[in-house]
Amino acid sequence: MPDERFHVALAVTGEKRFAMLPDVPTIAEAAIPGFEASTWWGILAPAGTPAAIITEVNGKLAVALTQRDIMDRIAALGADLVGGAPERLAEHLNAEIPKWRDVVRAANIKL
Repeated sequence: MPDERFHVALAVTGEKRFAMLPDVPTIAEAAIPGFEASTWWGILAPAGTPAAIITEVNGKLAVALTQRDIMDRIAALGADLVGGAPERLAEHLNAEIPKWRDVVRAANIKL
């Protein structure tokens, strides 16, 4: 078993403090204002998917995300449950793409 004396969280990468580590600051609070890098999941559909199908799937996902066992599993992962309208995910993607494009360019990352 690793020696726990050497496991000290300095900061978390999200835009807000991690619920399981409330005393650990964000990187933005501790060192780099504006810093935010988080893991997220989304469900996407192919372009041209009929709006009725998107609405139906989103509605069923919204119901699933209210189920206690699902909420507990997500919380156990240390994740925040967000959900919402498809437009909300589109807004998130539209914000993430240029941010990470700039990082890739600045670091000269090549595929």
